[in-house]
Amino acid sequence: MTTRTDAPTGAPIWVDIQTTDAAGARSFYGQIFGWEAEEPDERFGGYFTFLKGSSPGAGCSGCEPDSPMANLWMTYLASPDAHATVDTAR
Repeated sequence: MTTRTDAPTGAPIWVDIQTTDAAGARSFYGQIFGWEAEEPDERFGGYFTFLKGSSPGAGCSGCEPDSPMANLWMTYLASPDAHATVDTAR
């Protein structure tokens, strides 16, 4: 897996999933990608990180079945200036 220490503006820098079945996601992505999952951290609502070797690769959190954010992946993009990015998007 490639390790990047910086990212150009607009490049993907992180992904995570919100799912109604966090335990199932741990098992599924472990089998598919060989990811290991850290233990959920209750200080952060049960959020945990998937690791490939010792490198973090993605995050995961559980959610309620009726949540409008249920069962979806989110991609986060690099931005050196959030306000400028919003202005550009407008």
